[in-house]
Amino acid sequence: MAFFELLFAGGMIYLLYRFVASWFLRRPPSERSFMFRTLLIGVLLAFILLVAFLFAPNKARLLLLLPALLGISAVAKLWRDGRARMRRNAERDDAFERMKRVN
Repeated sequence: MAFFELLFAGGMIYLLYRFVASWFLRRPPSERSFMFRTLLIGVLLAFILLVAFLFAPNKARLLLLLPALLGISAVAKLWRDGRARMRRNAERDDAFERMKRVN
């Protein structure tokens, strides 16, 4: 049990470090807002899974690992796809502004 708690604590510290490091980079407000909302969803999901993991019997703990991995992968994919979509939109808007200035 202590191994999983240490693994969870290490993962949360790493995610918090990555969030703080990327927060202080120059980012538009929409991307910061998206990062904050995704972080809150991830932390809430991790907390719910940790509480469920602590109070579950031994065999159920193994069954909880699958939803935990699926939830983590879903939040990671949401993060990656959302940031890519926002950057594409920003580049498209920038190109459109440049075209308006030429004409």
